[in-house]
Amino acid sequence: MTVRPCAQLSKLALSALVLTAALFNVPATSAAPDLNRVIELTNEHRRAAGCANLTWNAALGTAAQRHADDMAANNYFSHNSRNGTTFGTRIRQAGYRYRLAAENIAAGYQTPEEVVSGWMASPGHRANILNCRLRNVGIGYGESSGSAYGTYWVQDFGTAR
Repeated sequence: MTVRPCAQLSKLALSALVLTAALFNVPATSAAPDLNRVIELTNEHRRAAGCANLTWNAALGTAAQRHADDMAANNYFSHNSRNGTTFGTRIRQAGYRYRLAAENIAAGYQTPEEVVSGWMASPGHRANILNCRLRNVGIGYGESSGSAYGTYWVQDFGTAR
């Protein structure tokens, strides 16, 4: 039997999700939403404002996912990690070297449509989304039924050096 690369990638992604859940002991409340949809919706708003599309960056995705998982597992909501680490430090630790960076976080939203709508209704988050100088994005989603909000979203942006 021949295994196609997509099937191999899917198996890798599923393994990574299972490993992440095991490492962070995050009880699932539902299936994770399509994070690509967050990027699509974000880029729709950017294009409408005359900005170029953001492109996915794996290092930003790693930083965002780690922070979303940490907030869910440890029941807090903040741009700073519980140990005081800022988003800029988390992004650098994930291997992204930037000239410009920003972060949006949200909690309690169930779908990509809801979270992007929430960010667009917030002046600071909207400014990050519509900042045409930002070029890359990574998205993270964490959940825990035992936490205050249940779902946690992180959108890390950057422009590489």
